[in-house]
Amino acid sequence: MASKGDLDMRRQRWLLLIAALACIGSLLLWFAEIDVGIEESLPAQPPVASPSNP
Repeated sequence: MASKGDLDMRRQRWLLLIAALACIGSLLLWFAEIDVGIEESLPAQPPVASPSNP
């Protein structure tokens, strides 16, 4: 049977894992938001017309 200290340590590890995953998830969302913001702030470039050969 596990002692109370073992259960506390296991709970702390689970909480640390959950906190780490939440931080990673928030960083991914932040990077995605920055990427979308950059795309919206850049002016749209017109397509380059290829020269026509008559």
